Amino acid sequence: RFAEQGGQFIGIPGRGEPFHKNNEALVRKIVSRASEKGLTTTIFTTGDTLLFRPKFKKDKRDGYHLCSEKRRTDNGQDLIDFLGTRNVILLIKYNSADNNIQDNIVRTHNYTKYRERAIKELKRRQSIHKDDVKWNLKVGIVTSILKNNIDEIGDLYDRFNPNTGYIFDCDTILPRGRGEYYKRSDNLSHEDLNKVFTLLKKKGAISSCQGGTYVGIACDRIFHHLYVSLKGDVYPCIGC
Repeated sequence: RFAEQGGQFIGIPGRGEPFHKNNEALVRKIVSRASEKGLTTTIFTTGDTLLFRPKFKKDKRDGYHLCSEKRRTDNGQDLIDFLGTRNVILLIKYNSADNNIQDNIVRTHNYTKYRERAIKELKRRQSIHKDDVKWNLKVGIVTSILKNNIDEIGDLYDRFNPNTGYIFDCDTILPRGRGEYYKRSDNLSHEDLNKVFTLLKKKGAISSCQGGTYVGIACDRIFHHLYVSLKGDVYPCIGC
């Protein structure tokens, strides 16, 4: 019905990894259906699940360790190839390029290593399919401004921006879920956020895109975002 009314984009956000083995079949079904209807689907992913079926080992002293080298086997079709021809925008969680900082933020050892492998493979596939008219996968990163990475945001934009073939999505923390923890422990001042906002604007990251930006004092996404749960409940934004 959304497509028939002129809708163009849908998104599959977090609250669980879309490509976790318990979620993937449903996500594939949504992506396929959306593609048939001419919709573009944005998927937010941690990235470490694109090439491997992760297994986690819990250590009482220092949290979780990602410890799987088991390659995916997805009914004969590689996940990246599946996404590549179905109007998908893949946004990978990317707070930091530093292994220690990133692994600490997600509280999982080796996460950064698996994510970087996935990004490298995605770049390789994009290069292979650059002349393939059926290949329409777009790739980018989504990052949040934290005390841990505030000095790195400019460098991340330099690496992941439209001129280098990526999408750059940067936001401030919503006080929901784990974001509520970060708001209490890592809260940044308006002055800190404004410095990042000014830097990104100077670099050309903030332009006349619909909805402006999450980076700032106020967020206007409630005016043009809807969040629909699996049960069909509709909210003005995912933060609600």
